[in-house]
Order: sequence, then C-alpha cells, then structure tokens
Amino acid sequence: MQKYLIFSVVFIAVFTMLQLVSGLFLTLLYTPKISWEKAATLPSHVELVGPNPLFSMAVSLISCGIAAWCTKWLVTRMGRMKK
Repeated sequence: MQKYLIFSVVFIAVFTMLQLVSGLFLTLLYTPKISWEKAATLPSHVELVGPNPLFSMAVSLISCGIAAWCTKWLVTRMGRMKK
C-alpha cells in the first residue's frame, strides 16, 4: 500500500511539473502568423487549437516512468534507513 501511495504522489507531482514546463516552453516558442496589412480587422479574441492527444500521452508515459523509478529508489532507500 505504501508503494502505491508513493507512486501516486510522485506521479502527480512529476506530471504537473512536466505539464507546466512544456506549457511554458510551447508558449515561449509560439509565434502567431499575422498579416500586418489585415491586423486592424482581426478579432480581439484568440481561438487556440485543441490539445494534441499524442503529446499528452507522451507526457503521461514519461511521468509514469519517472514515478516508477522514483518509487523504486525511495522504497530501497527507506529499507536501508530502517536497518
């Protein structure tokens, strides 16, 4: 039960961190394609394209791998501390 709890907490933390970092990175790299001749007639709202499911799946799988490795590392370290 302890391993599942550790895995869940680490997974949520890593997933959240990766989503934030990738969101910041993608925002920094975004450049809108604007024709400046028509800029005065552009609408004031922005429509963003929906999320790419493959990107979300990749972030989930990377988070799962990191969480599994951290869980294994933490459990072995806790076992050494008890001895």
